[in-house]
Amino acid sequence: LLETLVNGRVPARSGNRSPASAPHGCYRCRGDERFCAIAVASEDEWARFCTVIGHPEWRCDTRFADQARRLANVEALDALVETWTCGREAEEVMAALQGAGVAAGVVQHVADLARDPQLAARGFFERLPHATRGWVVATGIPLGLTDPPARSGGAGQAIGQDHDYVFGELLGMTADEIAAATENGAIERSG
Repeated sequence: LLETLVNGRVPARSGNRSPASAPHGCYRCRGDERFCAIAVASEDEWARFCTVIGHPEWRCDTRFADQARRLANVEALDALVETWTCGREAEEVMAALQGAGVAAGVVQHVADLARDPQLAARGFFERLPHATRGWVVATGIPLGLTDPPARSGGAGQAIGQDHDYVFGELLGMTADEIAAATENGAIERSG
């Protein structure tokens, strides 16, 4: 939006690539639908990236000698990077690169998010009381507010929990009309 408003240019779609740096994207890793997002933003990061993945010679490869050349040869570079990532678990790729100060993160499935130690440490998930299910785990408030602490008010309403209020008081239906509409399937049964 800013590019269009300020410079009058409509940028082309770039997917996960960056117009300013390479490698930058989501790279396939070992396993079914497993990826790691990697972003190398500077020459210093490029040097560390090459060392970590065991290809220091890429720094001397004229195709990748600087950011402009890496961007010009991004297809070849991405293919080479993915030959390295494909042989490793996404978590292994992330840990190795982060350990060297290179931005990397596993592209997570919902099950991964539920086990993510960083989200757990930040208290992102909350146990909330639910009218029909007892306790449920839900995503909390993503902002780290401290005074007062950000917490959810509770789990969502149970199906049908407010039928009498909505259909009776707001819509003016009688108890018999609500019962008939529920019986014929127009209103979902509660709980």
